[in-house]
Amino acid sequence: MTSNTNSVADILRAFIRRQYVANSDVTLGQIRDLACGPYRFAPELFAFVQEERESILAVLYAEIGNAGETDQHGLVQVFLASTQEYIYRNNQFIHITPEQQRELAGVYLAYLGDLIDVLSSASAMGQIAPRFQAAQDAHLQRLRTFILQLARSHGEVGESLIDSPVVCEEYSAQLQLRVLGIAGRRLSEPVLDIGCGKQGLLVRYLRKAGLEAFGVDRVAVPAAGLVCADWLQLRFRAGAWGTIISHMAFSNHFIFHHMCKEGRPEDYARKYMEILAALKPGGALHYAPALPFIERLLPAASYYVLRQPVPVPAQRAGALYNAVLGGDAFSATSITRKR
Repeated sequence: MTSNTNSVADILRAFIRRQYVANSDVTLGQIRDLACGPYRFAPELFAFVQEERESILAVLYAEIGNAGETDQHGLVQVFLASTQEYIYRNNQFIHITPEQQRELAGVYLAYLGDLIDVLSSASAMGQIAPRFQAAQDAHLQRLRTFILQLARSHGEVGESLIDSPVVCEEYSAQLQLRVLGIAGRRLSEPVLDIGCGKQGLLVRYLRKAGLEAFGVDRVAVPAAGLVCADWLQLRFRAGAWGTIISHMAFSNHFIFHHMCKEGRPEDYARKYMEILAALKPGGALHYAPALPFIERLLPAASYYVLRQPVPVPAQRAGALYNAVLGGDAFSATSITRKR
């Protein structure tokens, strides 16, 4: 690309991210039912399109031509990352497989193809806006099909996952350390935060304090020590970590799959044991909420399990877990691998 098309690509990426913010109140259920109303475009988008039509076409043609290549800064990758974050924000227990990611990439490649048709054939400004809307309507139909398939892939719980939001939050580093009962303690290095969140607040906090810390999350913004990846797809190397942390992340999902009729608890049980094996001798795994249904099965000769109440009102945070898993379920757990 020329410097001009590079700058145009940067502006297009910024427009894409702004569009997700502008339409963030649209739910998965509304897209499935096509009840989301007209898609809201930034008013200045069409003026930019009119002025930079040829450069935008060059960017779109390049994107289509490089469809088989991996480029985390490409338009399709921006769409993919933004859509996955949007879906997870609607319900954190929805899981998008690599195969579904490829299907979703196809949805956005088709969308870019439609935009190429609009820009190649619309002869006047007055034609661009309605044809953009028509392209968006076609895109929403394809996106609806993807969401329906996503619902079916979750079996009997698919519809409830779409219709019942289960949000997640990125908590401050200090709160996470306090909940886990490790505030003020020296952590054995290196430190891994599983489910670190988009910004990796705890990882950044620990690195600023001089610790060798890393984080992984499926919506993490790649940065120093932060990796964007699905924890079920990662391999955790045996004996590699001094401390592993997962605040309201891995164990939350493990509990969901343990409770859900169509869940995959075996996948999480295997990954849980792999994570424990990734500890160095004397290293510790800290997480909340607790997992009493599997913690009680750990061999005492290999692991020391300590569970302590989470310092939050039970009626706000622990009712569901306590009702299903027992009165001590909403606790923070520390598991130390014995030497």
